[in-house]
Amino acid sequence: MRQPVQLCRFITTQPGGIPLKHPLSLVASVLLLVFLCSCAATPPPPPPVPAYPLLRDGIRLRLKADHQLNQTDDVPHALLLCLYQLRDRSMFDQLAANEDGIYQLLDCQPFSDSVTAVKRLFIQPGQDLTFIMDRQAGTRSLGIVAGYAVLDKNRMIRVADVPVIVSKDGKSATAGELNLILDLGSQQIAAIQER
Repeated sequence: MRQPVQLCRFITTQPGGIPLKHPLSLVASVLLLVFLCSCAATPPPPPPVPAYPLLRDGIRLRLKADHQLNQTDDVPHALLLCLYQLRDRSMFDQLAANEDGIYQLLDCQPFSDSVTAVKRLFIQPGQDLTFIMDRQAGTRSLGIVAGYAVLDKNRMIRVADVPVIVSKDGKSATAGELNLILDLGSQQIAAIQER
């Protein structure tokens, strides 16, 4: 029974054996010190908001088409490719989610003011080319729609975000060049990779 009394005596005395007026004041003091130290640390600054200015030749696509591109009945065909520069990709994603929307995307026409530019290309079987275009001001993403014979979002549609370059001091950011390799397989977009 003596241990609880000694423990209580330890808590209720200050260093040097001076009794504390309130037994919980030591605990409260420690908690207050921890709280003040945590408040003193400044949170890290938010990441800078990137600028998306016009960039001449800011989008480079290397297009590599399979020799059996868009094959139906064992015969290869040319492939329609629609490139959408997007300020905001949410409407593009909504259209890509259903068959009617995919047909609308294959029209290669602006569908809302979120589209900053549209380009229509026809790719031939076995073709290997590099296509360069200006990245329009405000473009954050590139939506790619390939007109394969089999209508399937997972085979036909890809989106690539414009890379953001943050300054060394972390105070500013700007959009960089989008440089992609697009492998067009016989029945689907086989791969997309950033260079």
